Amino acid sequence: PGAETPAGKDGRSQMNQQEFREIVEKAVSGDKDATAQLLFQCKPIIDHYSRVNGRPDEDCRQEVLLYLIQAIRKFRL
Repeated sequence: PGAETPAGKDGRSQMNQQEFREIVEKAVSGDKDATAQLLFQCKPIIDHYSRVNGRPDEDCRQEVLLYLIQAIRKFRL
């Protein structure tokens, strides 16, 4: 067993490329926990693209999340 990857101040852990790929593969195959973990890891990017006029917009954030969830299901490895 490998060592735990330390979590950042926001609770997200730093993943290596193999760990990220494994989570993506699980999310693509429909694993809801993996999808949630992937979205959590991508939170800074999601938050960045969920702004309107420089301010956070919850409706926009929900649209971004829905788009990403649909895109993950269609992703081909």
